[in-house]
Amino acid sequence: MTTHKKISFWYIAAAAFVIALIGGFSAIKFTMESNQNPPQTRSEIGGPFRLSSPAENIVTDGTFMGRWRLMYFGATRCVDDKCSKTLKNLAQAMEILGNKTTHVATLFISMDNNYDTASRLRLFIKQYGDKIIALTGGDLAIRDLSILYHVPIVKIKQANGTDLIQPYNHILIMSPEGNYSGFLDADTSAQEIAERLSSLISESEK
Repeated sequence: MTTHKKISFWYIAAAAFVIALIGGFSAIKFTMESNQNPPQTRSEIGGPFRLSSPAENIVTDGTFMGRWRLMYFGATRCVDDKCSKTLKNLAQAMEILGNKTTHVATLFISMDNNYDTASRLRLFIKQYGDKIIALTGGDLAIRDLSILYHVPIVKIKQANGTDLIQPYNHILIMSPEGNYSGFLDADTSAQEIAERLSSLISESEK
């Protein structure tokens, strides 16, 4: 191969690499953005899962059949402490619902399964009362959950090297039969959450 041909080859290879790199970043950005929006087709979201509670009991999607299920995805270490704000609203919403909470299972699922051990989850969720159920699982369980429920696992590295979880910006609503029934924005007020659930419960009892 002549010197001219060698130079041309390396120019082409370098250009191809840059194009592929840009395409890869674009694909990642698109995936993160699209996954942050719940799918509009009900059949596209949901499915079986097998997780563990802070008491280290095995919990599955079947555990909550017959109840409306709220699913919030985050971690004990969230960006801008967003998880705590949402969990406070969920806890207050359960208080507003009163006796109707027997028809609801409110789940807080940690996507930071390596840091959020059973003991850490237990201490963290305790401050929000006894109506919110904390869950997590192994790497494969969390990965499968992310795929089935269209929830991206996004870690944001801080200046001190710590990885914080970017919580999902929606609270998923699953029906008593386990079907996707819509969502609430993660910053929805306690009163609005309670009103939405009360309406769903009333409609299902007709």
